[in-house]
Amino acid sequence: MFLHVKSLVVAAILCLCLCGFGVQRQVRIDRSNLASSTLYVDLGPFSHGSGVHIGNGLVLTAWHVVDDEDHISIKDSKGIVHHTELMWVNKTYDVAWLRISDFKNVKSRSLSCRYLDQGELLSFEGNPFKLD
Repeated sequence: MFLHVKSLVVAAILCLCLCGFGVQRQVRIDRSNLASSTLYVDLGPFSHGSGVHIGNGLVLTAWHVVDDEDHISIKDSKGIVHHTELMWVNKTYDVAWLRISDFKNVKSRSLSCRYLDQGELLSFEGNPFKLD
């Protein structure tokens, strides 16, 4: 029971931080030439993963991907490398936030702080095999 309540508290904090503070819809622009919102997290030859740009330069990824690294680079689908700042981690829930400064040419995904309906489509994007 305690773990379930703890999970709800973390989910509520994420919803407030991501949905309520500063993540705003942008003016409609031609987004067809932008890089994908799914980003490749590169930590050198032995560690990698993926993350998703959720807007305003915030990238959501897993803690096990960044593992308290100081120098984290992210490559978008156009091959452009972005240097990041590690903003926040929660090791218990395997979540990390990164910030990139130059995000104008990267699409963003919106987050929805709600439960899924039964049968609703859910999809994941990532790069677990370090493919370019």
